[in-house]
Amino acid sequence: MNNGEYEKTNYSENFMTEQEKDNEIKHIIKHIIDEGVEDIDVFVERFTKVYDHEYRHKYSEILQLLMEIKSESEAESLDYLVLNMNVLKEHISCSQYSFKKSFFKLYDHIMLEVTRIQLYHDYEKREKLIESKVNTAKNELEYYGNLYNNLSTDINGLYSTVNNVNEQLRDSNAQSISILGIFSGIVIAFFGSIKVTENIFSNLGEGISKYRIVFMAGVIGFILFNTIFVLLYFIAKVSNKSIATGNFDKYYYECYDWNCWDEEKGAYKENRKNVKKYRKILNSSRKRLKIRYPIVYWVNLFMVSIIIMSFILWLIKNQTIFIIPLKL
Repeated sequence: MNNGEYEKTNYSENFMTEQEKDNEIKHIIKHIIDEGVEDIDVFVERFTKVYDHEYRHKYSEILQLLMEIKSESEAESLDYLVLNMNVLKEHISCSQYSFKKSFFKLYDHIMLEVTRIQLYHDYEKREKLIESKVNTAKNELEYYGNLYNNLSTDINGLYSTVNNVNEQLRDSNAQSISILGIFSGIVIAFFGSIKVTENIFSNLGEGISKYRIVFMAGVIGFILFNTIFVLLYFIAKVSNKSIATGNFDKYYYECYDWNCWDEEKGAYKENRKNVKKYRKILNSSRKRLKIRYPIVYWVNLFMVSIIIMSFILWLIKNQTIFIIPLKL
């Protein structure tokens, strides 16, 4: 606030209006806060002119001004006002000025409101401090509550993990015993088949047909291969594994156009040709075997082909072909 604002209000030499005096009181208080009271005579002159003709300052105007000062500046401004008002009071109380009584009322009003404002300010600070502590306590309580819940969850998870490990150990022991038993069966079946094959071929005479030998070898190979496959399949089931080398996902994904959504049906658009193909695969054991276990399929096909061809050739050699007449 520049010095021009603290100059005395413009008024006529003989008379000041009520409003002008109200404004002058406000200017004096602001001047005391911003400039201090080094020149006391200036303030004495201004108070003398304001409080002539029995003027009474308005308590509401003083309260409004102090509230504005508090909201616009730091709390030290009011402390500085109190300090300077005490200096003026000490000077005025030792003299006989005409405005002495009015000044003391102004002083009392200012002291009262400054005290109220400071008490309210302290109350706000304490309230904010208490609120901050309450929020901190709530946050800590929530933190420790969450920590307790997390620890409880972790402990329950550990118990569950321990139980799962124990179950897996029991299952693995059972699986190991089953797998060892099946492998023993495979070994016994393999060597037993070799022994049986050896006995069969040793009992065959030298004049035995080579087609019969191939036929017997095909049958034995077919039985031995499928026996081993069945045992391996059981091992996979016991250990929750799969020995399949293919699946039906490819054929399923080809059944739909995944880039085209049918709003009426609420589903992706079907490819009817591929859907029909997929259903045929699901309904055919041979096709399912060919897709999931191609090695088994082709080896069995090869073995069966050898068995059939050797049998047919043996029939041809022995001239025992059956002719079925066809009616035209």
